[in-house]
Amino acid sequence: MARIVFFGLGNMGRPMALNLQNAGHQLLGHDIVPSMRDAFVAAGGRLGDDEASSLADADFVFSMLPA
Repeated sequence: MARIVFFGLGNMGRPMALNLQNAGHQLLGHDIVPSMRDAFVAAGGRLGDDEASSLADADFVFSMLPA
């Protein structure tokens, strides 16, 4: 399966990221807001250590950020 990095784990990003992860993809999430990161991990998500190392191995990158 694909290695995916997902930026933005808020109201839209978190469910999208978790759906991709639950479909069997290797997914690393990133968000600057601690409570969003905590909610993602509590729902079973995995956080990346840092953006650069996550991006180095990514097949796909999603950005779900506020405008």
